[in-house]
Amino acid sequence: MTTGPTPDQLREQNRRERDRLADQVGKLRQRLSFTDPLETASKARARLPELRQALSEARGRGYLFRQELEAQLADVEGRADALVELARQEGARAGRDLRDDVDRLDEEQRGLSRLDLIAIGPLIDKLEASVRRLDGAFDEADKRIAAITEPLRTRAAEAGKVIDEVVFTLDQFAASTAKLQPEENPVAAVPATWKDAPGGDEVPGRLLLSDHRIRFEQVEEKVTKRKLLFFAAEKEEVRQVVLDEPIGHLLSCTDQQSGVIVKDQLLVMTWDRKGKAPPKTTIELERGTAKDWDELVERLKRGDLERDMVATAPKADVHGVPVQWPEKCTECGANLDAPVKGQTTIGCPYCGATHDVIMGQG
Repeated sequence: MTTGPTPDQLREQNRRERDRLADQVGKLRQRLSFTDPLETASKARARLPELRQALSEARGRGYLFRQELEAQLADVEGRADALVELARQEGARAGRDLRDDVDRLDEEQRGLSRLDLIAIGPLIDKLEASVRRLDGAFDEADKRIAAITEPLRTRAAEAGKVIDEVVFTLDQFAASTAKLQPEENPVAAVPATWKDAPGGDEVPGRLLLSDHRIRFEQVEEKVTKRKLLFFAAEKEEVRQVVLDEPIGHLLSCTDQQSGVIVKDQLLVMTWDRKGKAPPKTTIELERGTAKDWDELVERLKRGDLERDMVATAPKADVHGVPVQWPEKCTECGANLDAPVKGQTTIGCPYCGATHDVIMGQG
């Protein structure tokens, strides 16, 4: 035979429920200021000068592409103050509309302390229903405020992501053991793994794309000093370029995905046999999508990226396009093939002699 709670147990249960209700009403009162959605918008606005500075520094370090970034930042900067002000006004209006309901609910829950704990169970249930209704009203107001500032938050986040990628690219080219040729400019870099590297092993590293060449640099961490027996105290990063080809040697580039749940992003490139690269290389990207990289490489091959360089990019006498080279080997007289974009020397297929390529304005 089951029995209900004793009077003391019921009083304790209702006391806990009353205290929990008071806590819920207190949280509703805190929400009247709509601090969370307004602070999110203010933080997005505050980040814009930092993004502008980071982009300026990237330009100073030699990143000449994505000229639309300046215009995108200017657009969102021009709208930021107005959007934040509209959001603040909406928050103030919603606060005024909901304050009376919160005050009324607060007064009713405070009145519970004057009643017998055994008798307040039904009243607590009624007030909890009011709390749920007000919670929903606050959620709707939060959504309205967020909708006002959505263009600011989204565009600031998008610009931040791209600028972070640009900074990462510049850092990787600066750390690379490969040195850029004259008038060669960094375009993109991404952590990646060469899946079908010669020798059969997968090679971790960085895929580096400039406006002249495609490189893959193996990157490994080696322990230089140990603490005790098993723990690494100091490490150093060891880099080695294992693929370095002119963009003109690239015959095709396709994006693929593998895996059922987690889609591996694979970039499959085939190469002209004139180069040193294997006929096919499969690179798994650790960030971004293979489709975006495929489109980036195709834009580079078509010359679209050069047309999108920043207007303030310094113009030089040469721009990385082969304009003059010997047609015959000066050592044995054999005919030499024309160079492709990014190729700075021509090797004789017969005697092995190398000949310089003069780069011009293209």
